[in-house]
Amino acid sequence: MRLLTAERQVKKLAPDDQLVELISLDELREIRRIWRYERQDWQDSLPAIVKEATGSELDLPLDDQVFLDGEDEALLAELAVEHEVPLGLVKQLIDTERDLQGLRRRSQIMSKIEAALSQEWRGEEEIAEEIEAAEAAA
Repeated sequence: MRLLTAERQVKKLAPDDQLVELISLDELREIRRIWRYERQDWQDSLPAIVKEATGSELDLPLDDQVFLDGEDEALLAELAVEHEVPLGLVKQLIDTERDLQGLRRRSQIMSKIEAALSQEWRGEEEIAEEIEAAEAAA
């Protein structure tokens, strides 16, 4: 967001005939792709960030794939709390399943699921509380 704000400010100060671009549309598209596919940004937050920073709409194509949205994420969050499962893990597994649709090699499927399950999903506060409890018990 700071880069977009800086770009807007530099454009105001630059001569009218000078092209100022600190971040390109292609780079914004790639950031959006990474956030949506690798960071489980189901709410697609980049267009709102660009709108807030620049005041203009970001011209991005709609995704071909069906994504879950903020309401779906809220429901998953409730279920994750109810079943004591980290929301990040659930989102990662759903995205992994979507990415692997049609894949026939079972070893790749299992290795991707294993990678998702082996990540640390607890938050810093939860880990700190666990350490404090262990130290108090010792």
